[in-house]
Amino acid sequence: MKATLNQEAMRMATIANDTGPSSALNCVKIGNGEVIATDGFMLARKPIETEGKEEILVRASNILKAKKAGGRKLEKIFVNTDEMTITDKDGKVDASFSHLQISYPPISQLYPTGKQEAFIAINAKLLAKLIKVVGTEAIIEFKIRGTKEPVEFAAGNVSGLIMPYATEKSEHWHKEKK
Repeated sequence: MKATLNQEAMRMATIANDTGPSSALNCVKIGNGEVIATDGFMLARKPIETEGKEEILVRASNILKAKKAGGRKLEKIFVNTDEMTITDKDGKVDASFSHLQISYPPISQLYPTGKQEAFIAINAKLLAKLIKVVGTEAIIEFKIRGTKEPVEFAAGNVSGLIMPYATEKSEHWHKEKK
């Protein structure tokens, strides 16, 4: 298996967390045309180009260390079946890491299968502002009354409203069904 992680794909490692209870759920999986990052509470997927059918698991901390060490010069991370190689814009190899030798659970079992009721979309900038107010350790509760109503939120002693974008369909899920 061969893949190249560009800057956008490298950012996926910020979701994964190596300190959780299960290393299989706290890593970055690369293969089958996607990169998947999870920390046991959140999962994110992004399509990337890969060659071969193998899948590999990489510690998120290795990607983040490489990204930090490479700074602005870090352009891509090359991944193959044997190791992950960090290369800067000049093609210089900064570091190599071996992969985790563990099994990754099938993520298809994690997705809900019940009837989908509605779509709402919330601007990421609004969520980022909310997180700045309540802090990164807060548990944020959301109450959704309908696609045209404000979304209520509460976290500790902070509560309020966020206006969603009402939509008849989601572009993301609409593409998936084709």
